[in-house]
Amino acid sequence: MSQSTNPHPPVAWNRRQWLNTMAMGLAGLATVGPRVARAAALTDPELMKVLGQWKNNAALPVPMLTQKERAQLLEGKIMKRWLGPRGGAPVGALVMVISDFSQAEIWLGSAEGHHIKGDSVESKHIVYNLPKTGNEMFYWYGHLRMPMPFTNRHFVLRTMVNKSLVDATGGTCWERTWKLQEDGLAVVRPLVEAGKIPDLTVAQFDKAIYLPANLGGWLALQLPNGQTLFGYHASSSLGGEIPDKLVNRYVMLTLGDIVDEVLQGARMMRTHYVSGHEPIQSGSGAPVPYF
Repeated sequence: MSQSTNPHPPVAWNRRQWLNTMAMGLAGLATVGPRVARAAALTDPELMKVLGQWKNNAALPVPMLTQKERAQLLEGKIMKRWLGPRGGAPVGALVMVISDFSQAEIWLGSAEGHHIKGDSVESKHIVYNLPKTGNEMFYWYGHLRMPMPFTNRHFVLRTMVNKSLVDATGGTCWERTWKLQEDGLAVVRPLVEAGKIPDLTVAQFDKAIYLPANLGGWLALQLPNGQTLFGYHASSSLGGEIPDKLVNRYVMLTLGDIVDEVLQGARMMRTHYVSGHEPIQSGSGAPVPYF
């Protein structure tokens, strides 16, 4: 398949636009207050126990929340914090909030994104679902078209559910995590050469910078009072001439938007995720039952 001229020529972006694009590199192209809930009849020790179960069985290094951070959650506020170095990334971010939505609604609300809607080409970015090779939940290639004078970034991410966490908690804690695939370029290049990825030439592919690091996770934890704790954490480095500190500072500002989008998605799930919808893995790896 021949490739024609680039339909997305370089444009002059403002500061917010290019910062948002770089933030997508940290968030893994997954952008998410409706229905943020005060934790009625939930005590701090109960919250600590659930968080401890998650931390002790998490697939990636994660922190225990401080008393002040737990108090924010119990008061119905969105909790945000920085994460230290992990997986080759110098810094990351974590957001959590307590919601009245069920575990399944939160899980599905955070999964209804680019990953399961099929291949897509946005005005500035490419998302391409790769053929799965095992029991991964998502496996995809992302290509970020950066504003001038920055070089485009690309990456391959594989998302897996944490079955060990489900087993350790009797199914009350669901988590899925993604990691950058070191062999990503070797997997994707033949597809680009064959013209399988729309609007991406071999020259554009070869020129782009592969992310040095990208990892993170999504979680939906059942609480003893019937509510659900939603969490999202991500760590990344965009490499090259782009300062990680600047990008991560902007990402911290957008974490509230991630919460909003997930909760908005959760609200539709009882009428959207019904018979006929593509099955989506639960935290155990089995399909989430239809509503």
